[in-house]
Amino acid sequence: MATIHPLNVSKQQVLSVYRGLLREVNKQFTRTNQNLLWKTELTLQFRLAQSLESPEEIQRRFLDAKNTLTHLHAVRTHKHMMATYWPASGLTGQEKIERTAGKVGLALPEIQLNEEEADREASLFMVGQKHYKKDTLVEEFKKQQRQE
Repeated sequence: MATIHPLNVSKQQVLSVYRGLLREVNKQFTRTNQNLLWKTELTLQFRLAQSLESPEEIQRRFLDAKNTLTHLHAVRTHKHMMATYWPASGLTGQEKIERTAGKVGLALPEIQLNEEEADREASLFMVGQKHYKKDTLVEEFKKQQRQE
């Protein structure tokens, strides 16, 4: 285990990290999906830590909280940068193909399938140049496993 050097942790430093963690949790979890679990757990952990007596444990918890705050902030910044400078990172394969075609002035044709054809297409799985029904592919895989 790494040695922790003595560090005087003031009440202002702890409150600053706590407020920062609350801010990041609110931005990343609470606001986006209305889940109060993270905020509640964070508040509970800080309240439980108020009764700690050991300076080493207080310091360890403070450093963990500070590292967590740095990590949460970095993740949020990374997501923002990816969305700003590489907007295609969040697109599906089909959307990427459509955007690429659009850059050179082409539009992909829209294929209209009736319900029966759409169901058939959804049940097929292409491997190499062969089309398999999904269930058939699983059965063939199991046969190969038994033979080996």
